[in-house]
Amino acid sequence: MNLKLSRDLLAAADEQPDESLRVRGREATREVEFLAQAGFVKATLQPDQSPPGAIIRELTEAGRKLLRVLRDQVPG
Repeated sequence: MNLKLSRDLLAAADEQPDESLRVRGREATREVEFLAQAGFVKATLQPDQSPPGAIIRELTEAGRKLLRVLRDQVPG
């Protein structure tokens, strides 16, 4: 898990009015997959697209808590 990337993805989704965020690229898609498997986000994965992609549909309560911790603990 890339903590800086996770923080950036969670923060970007949190800034959206509906918490929905589309990402592209293998690294970002993989990170969204990790976040979804851990229960921090609800997401739709599109790994077979070129380039791979994912949509964060919603942050869970655990995801919001993780975001607060990462904002405090992970350097920018």
